[in-house]
Amino acid sequence: MDIYAGKQAPDRTIFRIEALEKEMKETIAKMDANHGNCEGRLTKLEAFEKKSLDRFTYIEEDVEKLKKKLQALIDGMGKSDGPAVDTSGIMI
Repeated sequence: MDIYAGKQAPDRTIFRIEALEKEMKETIAKMDANHGNCEGRLTKLEAFEKKSLDRFTYIEEDVEKLKKKLQALIDGMGKSDGPAVDTSGIMI
């Protein structure tokens, strides 16, 4: 994109404005070509969002299952019928 600066004769002003308008139309056409299908992009984003929400739902369910298993293990350790185990020496 050319930058127009400096003093020119007043009759050249119209030509500069026309050149700038032409450049802007070309730039807008290029941007529209790159980003023209907004509805299609929106549909894809909505599908991605739905898939992500479903995935997070499964992750939350898995976390809850793991919490229950961990709690069962913790509860089971306290009700041991065998010899007492010193758990203070276990490093995680």
